[in-house]
Amino acid sequence: MANPRRARLGCSRRAICWRVRGEPGLESVQVIVGANYGADSANVATELTRFEAKLQTLVAELDALLPVGQEPDADQLAAIVDLCAWAHAEWVRIHPFANGNGRTARLWANSLAMRYGLPPFIRLRPRPNAGYGTLVLRRSKATGNRLRLFSADCSTIF
Repeated sequence: MANPRRARLGCSRRAICWRVRGEPGLESVQVIVGANYGADSANVATELTRFEAKLQTLVAELDALLPVGQEPDADQLAAIVDLCAWAHAEWVRIHPFANGNGRTARLWANSLAMRYGLPPFIRLRPRPNAGYGTLVLRRSKATGNRLRLFSADCSTIF
């Protein structure tokens, strides 16, 4: 039986991988998260390719250390959390979307945690009582349905 944990991660259709950060007009926008600069817009596709390659490598290394069904020890648990944190931070740094990067980063972190038998530990909706859902719905209608549909598909996992 195939191991579902060993499924390939990353962009499934190379033709649809991102060339720019969101809709036209954002090609030269520089993202700043706190005091840190994100990836330059011109380098988003390259950064996503690097992200995918490194994630594949890190996941393969962790898969080799953690037999399926075995409870992780303290060091393995730390390695899982480090991987989740790296994927979250790196996705936010690359910032491939005009909107939804934080939600997508949280999906990455939670899906990696679940891959290794941990419960999802990052809330997908960090501001549930602040009218955030209405704003997201308005923005998704204005910018297209791709992210909303992707989020809906992913939310069934969690």
